[in-house]
Amino acid sequence: MLGEYMSKLEEVKQFIKENNIQAEIIEHKKSGLTSESASEATGVKIEQIIKTLLFIGKNKDLAIVICQGNKRVDAKKLSEISGLKKPRLATAQELRQLLGAEPGGTPPICLPENIPKFIDRDVMGQEFAVGSAGNEFTGLKLRPLDIVKFTNAKIIDISEG
Repeated sequence: MLGEYMSKLEEVKQFIKENNIQAEIIEHKKSGLTSESASEATGVKIEQIIKTLLFIGKNKDLAIVICQGNKRVDAKKLSEISGLKKPRLATAQELRQLLGAEPGGTPPICLPENIPKFIDRDVMGQEFAVGSAGNEFTGLKLRPLDIVKFTNAKIIDISEG
């Protein structure tokens, strides 16, 4: 299990190095499994914590959504924008299988190119964002523009409210 964790983190570190991204890996002892605990563990405001979520539609089509830790994805908006019918969050097993990531450990970069990616507009208003660097004990601090640049994510309004 730990071996899998390390590989995603190593992949992220390698990607940052190869692409010369201004980013920082924040290691912390407390689990950052939830946005609240990630905010506490990293000392970063919850608006700057981002979560990278995998959604699966009724027809098994996929979409990745990056949004702020204190927001929820609006399933109706996601459906309209992505074409996913009845989108639901991937299970831990599906996440491992499709992204090679653990819950709370999906980084906002190093994502499969064949899955459409969407980033909530509100994330773009932050100077920096902290997502996972590959497991629940590492954070990845980077600029939202770099996330868009290296994932080709579409900037949209996808959170509730």
